[in-house]
Amino acid sequence: MESGTRFVSKVDTWLAVVLIGSLLLLVGSTILFWFVAPPAQRWIMMGSLGLVLLLTFGLVIPIYYDLEQDVLLVRSGWLRTRVPYAKITKVEPSNNPLSSPALSLDRLHVHVEDGFGVLISPKEREAFLQALLQRCPHLRREGERLERSR
Repeated sequence: MESGTRFVSKVDTWLAVVLIGSLLLLVGSTILFWFVAPPAQRWIMMGSLGLVLLLTFGLVIPIYYDLEQDVLLVRSGWLRTRVPYAKITKVEPSNNPLSSPALSLDRLHVHVEDGFGVLISPKEREAFLQALLQRCPHLRREGERLERSR
């Protein structure tokens, strides 16, 4: 598949601090409990910690958005979502806090014909919108939004 333009996720400092702080707290408490827990429970705790770290990093690293030949590829760790350009009906600014492949609440909601779409947070928002507009001739610019032409 032909590769296109790549945009990385914007990262909110507070969100990075919360995520890293939570993981450090989890690791620290697991190490602390290692010394007081019975031996059989130590391995359960370490296994649980490993699973949480694996899932967290597996869903967060990397996060980017590729504008490929026919689709917007949204990559969030192991997960990949392909949004065909032809199915995009609207792109608008959003602060929706729903879980999504975005490390910022300064987001774009990419609406699609048959569903919710996807929430993304490209660091270079204006460049992303311009590049997407070039690949979606059925959309037109309306300020901060892209909408389907009538």
